[in-house]
Amino acid sequence: MLYRNAPGDGTFTVTLLVTDARGLPSDPKRGIITIAIAAALFIVTPALARMLDRIELPSDIGPPQINSRLVAGGRWPTGFLVLADGASRVISPPSMSYSEFARMVRVQNLEAELGPFLDEAAARLPFAFMTAPDIDQRNSTAIYLAPPDVLSRREVKVWRLIVPQMRPNHILRAVERAEPVSLR
Repeated sequence: MLYRNAPGDGTFTVTLLVTDARGLPSDPKRGIITIAIAAALFIVTPALARMLDRIELPSDIGPPQINSRLVAGGRWPTGFLVLADGASRVISPPSMSYSEFARMVRVQNLEAELGPFLDEAAARLPFAFMTAPDIDQRNSTAIYLAPPDVLSRREVKVWRLIVPQMRPNHILRAVERAEPVSLR
């Protein structure tokens, strides 16, 4: 802050001088440019990531099939394994016992949102409770009760999940079979 005395009339003016950390005068244009660059990066970075991290499917894969979904494999599936009570646990992917899973479902009241599924899940032990980006159906999300391999086999880039819906127009799907898709 600089103080300047006005000549002879007993008043003074105050001039505010903004400085950077080194004490040098700061340029407001630089700040505006920095904010504009940061905002542009927030928009451009996700678009570039989607463009560069695409999974190229073979042309002979065909159209989407009824009761079948193509989902991204590798690092994309998110979830955990549910193992029989007393089974030895694995570190990766994360796992929990069925009794812990059932307690979590009840505490979170998931069956009120997804409908009853614990009995069906118990019959499928061990299974992966997971989600993964759909490749063949845009803007689609599902929660899968899938074979453990879908989470465990990170080398598989695309999975074909055979998934008849448990309930029409619902996001929870029990996977009957999961097949790795060859990308040739």
